[in-house]
Amino acid sequence: MLFLAIAMSGDPSHALLARCRTLLRDQPCKRVVGLDHKGGCVYGDAQNGTVCLPEGGLFCNPVCTCRDGKPVRVMRNCDDGNPCTKDRCEHNPLDTATTPGLSGLHLTADMCVHEFLEDYTPCSNEDFTVPGHCKTGECMLPEMDLIPD
Repeated sequence: MLFLAIAMSGDPSHALLARCRTLLRDQPCKRVVGLDHKGGCVYGDAQNGTVCLPEGGLFCNPVCTCRDGKPVRVMRNCDDGNPCTKDRCEHNPLDTATTPGLSGLHLTADMCVHEFLEDYTPCSNEDFTVPGHCKTGECMLPEMDLIPD
């Protein structure tokens, strides 16, 4: 249908502009402005705030907007509210080569990961006002951590 519309319009610049747009597939924050006097592509920055496609997995990078011609990706907030965990989002490619029916597919297991901080790492908790420390992933008051006889 596209070729029919170009042929009917009789304007070869439509085909050139379409070719220019295909050259921008890896540059989400650039736009075709027009053609120069020799028929070459002229590019400009997309308007600030334009939504672009996230890279590296939609789970960890759910939002992408353009700023000054560059993509600005916002990472997923994986904060679990626990001061005794180190929180991050992981983009993990899955090995599908040996899985029947999935061979050749590029799948990922994106997830938020919450690692316990080392025991006795200082922490604070909204439930108490004195500093505590981490113990097996929980912020505890020092006197709550009793040492057995």
